[in-house]
Amino acid sequence: MQVSHRVVMADIGPRALVSLWKRIAPASVLGAAVALTAAIVVVGWLSREADLVGLLPGATMVLNIALCFLLVGLALIGDGFESAWRSRGRTAAGALVAAIAGLVLAEYLFGHGIGIDWPEQHRWIADNNPFPGRMSPPTAFA
Repeated sequence: MQVSHRVVMADIGPRALVSLWKRIAPASVLGAAVALTAAIVVVGWLSREADLVGLLPGATMVLNIALCFLLVGLALIGDGFESAWRSRGRTAAGALVAAIAGLVLAEYLFGHGIGIDWPEQHRWIADNNPFPGRMSPPTAFA
């Protein structure tokens, strides 16, 4: 006699789905969505695919913003895991995001680029950014 251990969606009742949903941290779901979106934009920049680097027509997300969103998304995904490293990972991600934003603000403040904007990676796309690859000051400040 052979027993099948396959579970199909029809076998999962509403209570099982509610139980599963309660075990998943909402921040982890949001983090996965943010990280996936950011990863798609990063792939778009690396592959020079214009359709992937903008979430809206005419609005391009620069590579540094995508990297910051990827870090924040990964930190949020960690909310669903119990680990001693969770706090360290979130702190490291936050510190990297703050460092990138701080360096961009310093570029604006001192009027000198330090190369963290990946300008060579951004020159292939035509947008209205006077500093290719640099996030705007309000974005860096946020």
